[in-house]
Amino acid sequence: MGSALSIEQTQAQKLPDHPSLKNWVSCLSKEDLPLFDHTARRIAEIADADHSTSSAANIAEIILSDTVMTARVLRTANAAYYNPSNQSIHTVSKAIVVLGFNTVRNISLSISMIDTVLSGVQHERAQEELVRSFHAAIQAKEIARAQGKIDVEEIFIAALLHRVGHMLFWCFPYGHAAQLDKAYRKTDDECKAETTVLGFSLKALTHTLTEHWHLSPILDTALKIGFNKNDEKGEHRQKIDCVELGYEVAIASKAGWDEPITQEKIVDIAAFLKADTSDATEIVFNSAKKATRALADLGLNSALNLISAPPQPNELMEENAEVEVEVEINPQYALQLSILRDLCLMLGEQFDLNTLLATVMEGIHRSLNMQHTVFALAGPKKIQAKHIIGKNRDVMLRRFNFGSRHTKLDIFNYVMQTNKPLWISENNRDEYSDRITPEILKCIGRTDFFVMPIRVGGVPKGILYTDRNRNTQSINEQDFQTFIHFCEHVNIGFKILSQRKNI
Repeated sequence: MGSALSIEQTQAQKLPDHPSLKNWVSCLSKEDLPLFDHTARRIAEIADADHSTSSAANIAEIILSDTVMTARVLRTANAAYYNPSNQSIHTVSKAIVVLGFNTVRNISLSISMIDTVLSGVQHERAQEELVRSFHAAIQAKEIARAQGKIDVEEIFIAALLHRVGHMLFWCFPYGHAAQLDKAYRKTDDECKAETTVLGFSLKALTHTLTEHWHLSPILDTALKIGFNKNDEKGEHRQKIDCVELGYEVAIASKAGWDEPITQEKIVDIAAFLKADTSDATEIVFNSAKKATRALADLGLNSALNLISAPPQPNELMEENAEVEVEVEINPQYALQLSILRDLCLMLGEQFDLNTLLATVMEGIHRSLNMQHTVFALAGPKKIQAKHIIGKNRDVMLRRFNFGSRHTKLDIFNYVMQTNKPLWISENNRDEYSDRITPEILKCIGRTDFFVMPIRVGGVPKGILYTDRNRNTQSINEQDFQTFIHFCEHVNIGFKILSQRKNI
């Protein structure tokens, strides 16, 4: 308790004595949540885009830029709740194919939220808010699914973030936790207590964060109009109602499933779905069980007691808790074989080139433990990165853009001209020093790297590049051959598609 208090006291020093809502949001974004701010924004932006194969590649790159996130997404993707067919998933690319873009996106956001709570002051209320929000999100999703909605994942996100301001306040209360706890005990009006202590309500904090981070259009609309059923009609109103009902039943269930308040909410859900109360009860009970299983799969076992178990407790929980994902403990060689096997199977089917490319890049990056992996296309005047996995991805994406201004070919144009793979290390760097231009050196530094031309119709049209910092681990001949092996799958893919006259 003492350490948590000292952390909170340290947090309090980050804000002025009477912080405004703007101060609070700024401090969260810049001081305590820059990673969540950045990751959540990028994932949300992709979620708002057309769910194309390029969107799938982009979200895979975001996940793969964080090795811990990668491992946890794969562990969760192999768990029973998300993967009932029990397909073995070794790569993020395959997770997107098997589970779907939306599911992988939501797993990533859920993990980000869990990590945020665990990195905060460890206030009990923060964990309660997180579990309640996750329970509400599953309830809302299943209510929407029962109504025949196709965008159930969008509704899941809106419900998950419905009280993100409350959750983040209790993670980072900046010295105001005790005051607000005391104010809550004096009144049943939470909003009034919050405004008295903070000068703003935590609902207003949620609204401001949702606008600031562009997290959920549904939630943004709901917060603007309020959850007043007369303010919005039609399809959008129904989505908001799913979020509201999911949250109401999640809150009510804390009192017990047989309590009148909970039964009243189930009756409301039945009326909303135009279904029998018994059918609504089954949906609600199954959703609670799914929420418990999903939280266990996400690694939050310590908080499972915060969801009241419905009648006929889920017997699968013990089995699911024992599910282990091999990807975290497999040696790199076994991972290489698994991904290469997936690639061979992919090439034998009607494959998508973007998925093939993403799988190859992920195979190179993860199985060889590389720092950056880049796919770049060559145009008439420059070579420019299209996809990048690794640290400082956005910076490198801007810098990996090299024009043909030099009389001598730079290293990447040279590789395309010779049409052969190349390994640059300290042993041969001097031999190619005049080809590693200042622009290239600024982008990649003096790292060791592999590069190989990508051919379309036998003609080099781009490159695959990967590097590893020598201070981490030196690269060797076996790594180089494995890199070539992975790259050849892209060339084979282009060849197959050329033969099919699809490109």
